[in-house]
Amino acid sequence: MYKTVLLPQILYVSVVWWPMVSRVEARNLLQSLQGSYPRVAVRSMKTAPTEVLQVALCLNPLELAVTGAARFTAYRLTLFLLTWRIG
Repeated sequence: MYKTVLLPQILYVSVVWWPMVSRVEARNLLQSLQGSYPRVAVRSMKTAPTEVLQVALCLNPLELAVTGAARFTAYRLTLFLLTWRIG
């Protein structure tokens, strides 16, 4: 459910807002969003650390996923603009 519901919605326009990920407020919001899904998946209590659940379920931190998706999209857009100008 995490990879099919939450991740695509957050990564959809991540190229627009990915510079905000470096701010503490945005990072805390992403951690709170990511924390609820693993807790439901393993039926743990709210006191279980999110980082431990991420390791147990082999999930990357959401801020890394956002940064990676935004960089990949920016790279693709750069290539598209170069081919559009040449061709």
